[in-house]
Amino acid sequence: MSLWRQLTRGARGLTNERQSSRDISDEVQHYLEQSVAANIANGMSPDDARRTALREVGNITGVRETVRASLWENTVATLLTDARYSLRMLRRSPVFTSVVVLVISLGVGAVTTIFSAANAFLFKPLPGASDPSRLVGIDRIETAANGGTQATYPFYTFVRDRAQTLSGVAAWGKTDLTISTGGTGHSVYGNIVSGNFFLVLGVRPALGRFFLPEEDAIPLAHPRHCRLA
Repeated sequence: MSLWRQLTRGARGLTNERQSSRDISDEVQHYLEQSVAANIANGMSPDDARRTALREVGNITGVRETVRASLWENTVATLLTDARYSLRMLRRSPVFTSVVVLVISLGVGAVTTIFSAANAFLFKPLPGASDPSRLVGIDRIETAANGGTQATYPFYTFVRDRAQTLSGVAAWGKTDLTISTGGTGHSVYGNIVSGNFFLVLGVRPALGRFFLPEEDAIPLAHPRHCRLA
């Protein structure tokens, strides 16, 4: 059966249930008559041919219900029936209906908020980076350790100077800072980055400049722990 015929037949079944039942009965009867004709062609008498066909088909009513259940319009009709029943029950219990509407509204709001946050932090490109899809993270792993270990600044320079498959290697590390406002100090977290950090990200300043190469060449008092990007 073609797709168009299935759609038109299903639509007719939804709007005219009696006609749909007659169509199913006609199909089952047509199949039974074809079985009888095939048995007669094989040499059976008409009575034996009909008895054999009925035995093969089984319960006619059961076959009709099986055919009806396999049609897509039966699923749609069941959903519509369930929806009507649910609406009647909600109309009879206004308090319960109010609670359901409130829970659904809160659920939709929570899902929207979570999706907005995930879209901003996970799916949207990294703001400012020229080509965020090419950024990768490099972790230092020791076989004797259970997980990753922090990379030192000498390790960063070693990787930076010998990287051949990467266009650039930058390092960053967290540090504790204190910001003084109005005579009061506030503890905050900041990042110490290598001089080429913004160059690797492809970020350009709107005003002023970033670090110069010679500014990154001055060694610190001691190597800082950092992460590579």
